[in-house]
Amino acid sequence: MKTTDEYLDSARRVFAKLTASPKECLSRAELVEMVGETDYQLVRGALLATEKVETAAGRAGGLTVKRAQGNRREWGQAADVKARRYLDDQVRDSSNDEMAIRHLSVIYDRWPQSRIAEALSVSQATVSNWLRTGIVNLKYSEALSKLHKELTTTSGGEKSTATPQAGGLRPDDTQYGDWLRAELDGQGINAVDLAARTGIHINTILSLLEGRTEKPQQRTRQRIEKALQSAQPAGVGPIQQRPVVEDTWYYIGLQWTNEEIEQVPDEPGVYIIHDRLGRPAYIGVAHKGAGGIRARLRKHNELRWTSDRRVAYSFSYALAGRMPSSDPSQLAKSLEKLLIKFMGNAILINERDVEDLTA
Repeated sequence: MKTTDEYLDSARRVFAKLTASPKECLSRAELVEMVGETDYQLVRGALLATEKVETAAGRAGGLTVKRAQGNRREWGQAADVKARRYLDDQVRDSSNDEMAIRHLSVIYDRWPQSRIAEALSVSQATVSNWLRTGIVNLKYSEALSKLHKELTTTSGGEKSTATPQAGGLRPDDTQYGDWLRAELDGQGINAVDLAARTGIHINTILSLLEGRTEKPQQRTRQRIEKALQSAQPAGVGPIQQRPVVEDTWYYIGLQWTNEEIEQVPDEPGVYIIHDRLGRPAYIGVAHKGAGGIRARLRKHNELRWTSDRRVAYSFSYALAGRMPSSDPSQLAKSLEKLLIKFMGNAILINERDVEDLTA
């Protein structure tokens, strides 16, 4: 795309020809011949912005020198300022539009349309239309820029047509995500805005909204609630109208990031690393004397295979010392339900609806 000065030079040349012509008028065809079809609209708009010319009567798309008292047939500094201001605005908007569609294309190489739509709080049809036409609503340029930066400076994952499910969550398990979605809608912000406000990775926010992470760890929850200046009601869930049970002994479907790993307590327990499709890729145990689950996850994070997002996409864990019951029968029941949740998308013959693990 040309610079403002190049368009301005074209506008000056056209004005000089206009004032030199016998009728002080040029048709659309004559203008296109001078500046080209591509630049015609911009140059014509700049000339009209000077208020020294007007649309030629009877010549669609043509221009004529304005016959108004005091209108000198000279370009002058005032005309230069007005034309430049117009061109600066047009060139900037065009550049922003080109940058926005470039950012969207890079994001689409990594994420399906449905996930992009979730991040921006728009419909999937809107994202599809942007990709088809190559024109993005400039309202979303900043959000796309932030999302592009987030995904290109960190491991954003590979493109997948399927929504990864880590942890086999049911509708009753996604009350936090339901509450968060309602808060974002009510405050008129999207997931990208929330990620920028909190410093939390966009994948973590989306995992909560999409129901792939059951609930956030404590530090993540605090940062979200501080940014929104709101907290999930302690009495009832916003959608299911059932008590919200704060189980801090297990977490399902957390994103495989340093931020999430560092929030895991240094306590003994069991953990599972899920692949991109939510299937168990690794099952491990952490003993008290070995530094706990966090230490084990840190060691895994140093290995080559965990850098591949297809293999290490998310993780789940349960803390042995915080399990809800010491009664063998109740403990066995809780463990069974936990294991079913841990299995994610693995096929289980005895799979059934699993309520909260304290039942």
